[in-house]
Amino acid sequence: MSIKTPERSQLRLQILINFMKKQETDLNKELAMSPEVYQGMVEMLTKAKDDYEHLMFLAKKRQQVWPGLVALDPQEVMPKILRGL
Repeated sequence: MSIKTPERSQLRLQILINFMKKQETDLNKELAMSPEVYQGMVEMLTKAKDDYEHLMFLAKKRQQVWPGLVALDPQEVMPKILRGL
């Protein structure tokens, strides 16, 4: 049975912190984007926002046709739009 001392606990914690920092650095390198990829993502998200605004416009316009239509929730609509991209 090992004896837990503050020094050993501190050392284990420091090892864990160092490991997590390395993992974060590695992940950041993997996620690093070229300017072209970043610009493509910005364009896709801008298009998704425009599509959402258009859907909201159509929903407001057609409320007379579909009396039961409730306002579209961005939390539901945006993932569907993004999946379609």
